[in-house]
Amino acid sequence: MKKWVQRLLLLAAVVLLTLGILYECATHVGRGWLRGEAFFDGRPTSYWRLRCDEWLDRFDTPEAAAPWAQSYLGFTFVKPGVESSPQLNVIVPMFGFLGFDAKPARPPNWWKQQWNALCGEKDHCYAPKVLWGIPDAEPVLRELNDQAKYRRFTVQALERAKLYVEIRQQLEKEGFQVIHEQHGFPRQ
Repeated sequence: MKKWVQRLLLLAAVVLLTLGILYECATHVGRGWLRGEAFFDGRPTSYWRLRCDEWLDRFDTPEAAAPWAQSYLGFTFVKPGVESSPQLNVIVPMFGFLGFDAKPARPPNWWKQQWNALCGEKDHCYAPKVLWGIPDAEPVLRELNDQAKYRRFTVQALERAKLYVEIRQQLEKEGFQVIHEQHGFPRQ
């Protein structure tokens, strides 16, 4: 083989290896799969643990973070077959919510701000999506619940997920149909 082809193949291998390592560092998917961790939103428990730690580090105490642990969680229903059926908007209550007079989180560090800007994410005080009470997050919440520092947040999220399912099942039993789900506050 000619030398330039070998160099090109070596360069391609290095680029692919670098991209693979960067993807793994950002998502934890490989190590989560190898460890048999639960997944939510395409990410394993180890990814969500890191996101929770980053979020908690922005507050002085876990008590200061508590009011910001949950986000908007709701859905819109209609009665199918009824022509003038009004839309029914349901919001799942926030447990232990103390109002918006709570002290917000410190801004993220410079690197995290740059990453958020690059990814088009808006910074906010709210906890990672896994702690909002979305029913699909239950397996990850159960794994996070094994550590005491997350327990106050995971217990609330598991209760909220249970309530979410109960409300939805009750409305579906009454003949309503979900037309839209909303997790988190709308982007502004």
